[in-house]
Amino acid sequence: MPTLYSTSTPAKIPSIDTIYKGYRFRSRLEARWAVFFDHLKLNWVYEHEGYALPSGWYLPDFWFPDEYVIVEIKHGPQPTNAQGRPDFDTREQKLMDEIVREVEDIDGGLVLYGDPLDVMYNVVDRRGLVELGHNCARLFGFEERLTDKLFGRECQAAALAARQARFEHGERP
Repeated sequence: MPTLYSTSTPAKIPSIDTIYKGYRFRSRLEARWAVFFDHLKLNWVYEHEGYALPSGWYLPDFWFPDEYVIVEIKHGPQPTNAQGRPDFDTREQKLMDEIVREVEDIDGGLVLYGDPLDVMYNVVDRRGLVELGHNCARLFGFEERLTDKLFGRECQAAALAARQARFEHGERP
């Protein structure tokens, strides 16, 4: 079994379950995204509903009922292809594409990599891939009524609050 000090095989460090707003998140990263969404006053539900898709069972991390959007949070940078460009041929992206096609009540989906300050995301709606970028101000760019909320300082302040959130020893963000 690899150790944290192994040079040949990187160790997998387990996620830490984190409680925030009554939800038990599977990782601190997911809880930080919840803090980010709260600072932007977005209505979200954690692990709202699972879906039986042709490819298998899928449980999205976040559901945004006001926007009919699901969000999946992933650790680390977005995978890249051989040319160094974002790779959209990932398992998560394929699931996102499939759920948007198969589930009538879902209008779009996001796969978010890393924390809100480092966000790299791609957006899928019923027309397919519509957006790619690093700017969290365009996170829900296909929903016009949210774009004003997500521009500039308000978004940056929310991302900073998420990164600074502490959940140890009963602390609250």
